[in-house]
Amino acid sequence: MPSPEHRPPEHEETQHSSASPPEQGAAGRRSSSSQARARLSASRGGSGRLIRTLVLGSLAVFGAIYWLGEEYGVDREETLSLLVSSLVFVLVLVGAGLAGAAFIGLVRWLRRK
Repeated sequence: MPSPEHRPPEHEETQHSSASPPEQGAAGRRSSSSQARARLSASRGGSGRLIRTLVLGSLAVFGAIYWLGEEYGVDREETLSLLVSSLVFVLVLVGAGLAGAAFIGLVRWLRRK
């Protein structure tokens, strides 16, 4: 068993990595503030990537379902009608979520007034 004097260097670094040392003062706060700004700007640019990923993932799932329907001999019209009905179901759920979010936002807005 290694003695406490011979700790690996990475153990010492992890102890102080979560908080800035007190001697940094305002410089440490500015550094964390600029890191927060960088994360915020990266997250703003990520919404386009999220939408692209959702659209491409949905197209891949629809293509896979269509291909499975063809492989197992399910009629094309039946496969497409099932895809459309599942799309409508998902859109209804999304609409319900958006309506709920709008209602919560409206209640918060009215409480502030």
